Amino acid sequence: MHATEGDEIESGTPVDSFDPGLVRSRDLSAVCPVVLMEAEPDSATDRASGPVLAGQPLFSWTAG
Repeated sequence: MHATEGDEIESGTPVDSFDPGLVRSRDLSAVCPVVLMEAEPDSATDRASGPVLAGQPLFSWTAG
């Protein structure tokens, strides 16, 4: 984790990272779910569909 609860971060600031190659080498899934805590339903917009490359946005979201 690169950020903790209460940290103020700017758009694009990494908050978490992992080594998918290491995960896969242990025969584990490298799928990483993303959960928007305390978000209103349908508040995430511009959602990506299909494969997403490193550095591409997954969605847009503005906290209420």
